[in-house]
Amino acid sequence: MIVKENEKQLSFLFQEKDSYFEMGYLILKQANLAGMLPYKRVQQNGKEKLCFQISEVEKLSQILPKLAEDEVIDVLYAVVFMTQRIEENGFMKKECIWCRYEQIYMDRDSCSPMFAVLPITQEFRYADGSDWMRGFEECLYRIAEYLSIKKQQRIQQLIKLYKTGQMKVEEFLEEINQLGNGMSGLLVDKSEEEKCVKSNKLELVYAGREGTFQFCVGDEAFLIGRGMDSDGMLQISMKVSRRHCLITKINGNYFVQDLDSTNGTYVNDTQIPPYELMELEHNDILCVGDVELRVQVLCK
Repeated sequence: MIVKENEKQLSFLFQEKDSYFEMGYLILKQANLAGMLPYKRVQQNGKEKLCFQISEVEKLSQILPKLAEDEVIDVLYAVVFMTQRIEENGFMKKECIWCRYEQIYMDRDSCSPMFAVLPITQEFRYADGSDWMRGFEECLYRIAEYLSIKKQQRIQQLIKLYKTGQMKVEEFLEEINQLGNGMSGLLVDKSEEEKCVKSNKLELVYAGREGTFQFCVGDEAFLIGRGMDSDGMLQISMKVSRRHCLITKINGNYFVQDLDSTNGTYVNDTQIPPYELMELEHNDILCVGDVELRVQVLCK
C-alpha cells in the first residue's frame, strides 16, 4: 500500500487484491461513522485508491498544544472510542483505522479527531515495519504528553493493561473518562454491583512479631517503602527499599507494581518483574521484601 499526503488529501493506493475489499468498502460506505474523514474511491492503473479529504481539517498535532487538559482527555477518549465503534458491525476490525499520530486530524467545528478508515480485513504493517498496536500505542502516548505527569503515568498504565488483554476497551474508556470531565454521556449506566466494585477499598494487614497494623488504600496511588514519603511506611525490615512498590486502583481493581526494589515484590510467592502490573485479589499475600501483608478487598 502506497500512502501519500498533500494539502488537500491523504491517499492510499492498494497494491494487492483483497477479495473482501468490495464488501469492506460497502460496509464502510453504509456505516457513516462519526470521526471518519470524507473520501472518494478512484481507480489508478487498475488498482484501488482511496482519497481522504483533509483540506477542511487541521492536524491533531497542531491543535493539541492549544487545548485545555480536559479537552486533551476528550481527544484520548475519542481515539479509543473509535476503535470500539469500528468493530460494532462484526466485520471490520480496529486495524481499519489509520492510526498514525501525524495523520490524525481535528474537525474545526466539533473539535473531534478525524481518521482515515480503510476497508481491510487483516492487519497491515506501516512503512517503518511497525504493527497497528504499536502505532495506536504511540498515538496515545503522544496525546498524553499534554497532560500532567500524574495523568500521563496513569494513561501509560492503562495502555499496558489494554495491550496485554487485562483490560477491555469499555473499561479503558471509563478510566479515561474519570480523568476529566468530557465524554461521560457516551458511557452506559452501570449496575449496582459494578458501582460497588468501583467504590471498594483495599486493606493491607500485617500480623507479626512487631505487632499488628494495617494500611488502607483508597482511590489514590499508594506508595509502600521505608522512606518518609511512603504512604505505607515499613521500617520494620531493612529488606524493604525506600520506594519499594506502588499500588494503583484501575477500574475498581487494585494492581501492585514493583519499583525495581532490591529484594523484590511477590504476590502469593510469584515475583513481579520490575514495573509490571499484577492484580491484587482478596486474601492474596503481598510480600514486600520479607514483610508479608494480607490483602483484604472491602466494598464501602
